[in-house]
Amino acid sequence: MKEIFYEIIKEAVNAKVIIDDEIWNIGFNTFIKDKNIEYYNDQNLSTLIIKNEEEFFKYLEIYIKKELEINRKTANFLNDNTRNRVKLLISYLFVNASTIDFTNPIEYLKKRIAYLNDKTFNDETYISLRNTFDIENKNDIYLRVKKESQDVRMETPKRIDFSIIDIEHNLEYKLPSISYGIRNKDNTKYCDIYSIQNMGQESKGEEEEKFIKKISRILYKINKGEKIKHE
Repeated sequence: MKEIFYEIIKEAVNAKVIIDDEIWNIGFNTFIKDKNIEYYNDQNLSTLIIKNEEEFFKYLEIYIKKELEINRKTANFLNDNTRNRVKLLISYLFVNASTIDFTNPIEYLKKRIAYLNDKTFNDETYISLRNTFDIENKNDIYLRVKKESQDVRMETPKRIDFSIIDIEHNLEYKLPSISYGIRNKDNTKYCDIYSIQNMGQESKGEEEEKFIKKISRILYKINKGEKIKHE
């Protein structure tokens, strides 16, 4: 682990991290204060500041072990799959770090570990929208809330997908997805929202196209503050 990390920071100072014999444009400076080790090249790059190397590696080990255990989707490697996977995980840990995270990497690692351990949401939940929309087949209309694992290169390990579905007729209207991370701080649970992304609608046929248009009209009225009729 330590060997791979040092390999990364020596390459990152030139913004050329080599993974599986390919160059990845990942760049940052590094300063390890308690060892007085510095890799610095470009003032425009963020600087990773490690105050306590031993503690840093303690939490980096926990983080990588958890990632390998979960086995999230990642790039396909031609050589030494485990080593390259670890190198990519560490590299993208800092690709997705904020300026504040670079100055306090131990807290950042604790936060990322908490994101991986969080089990707040069920894998899939259905919430009835009966009497919510003025639409046919009310008893079969649901809000589906689905937890998905994301690629290791994404900014959070998990996202929540939302969609309005007609179960009986297998019709779906996709709502925006949220990339999130949940952690505990001072005995309080916090949800960090990283991005809200519109996944777009892909009609599978004429019936679903009608369903999508109908839900779109209803949501448009809701956004305008109009009242929705109920039976």
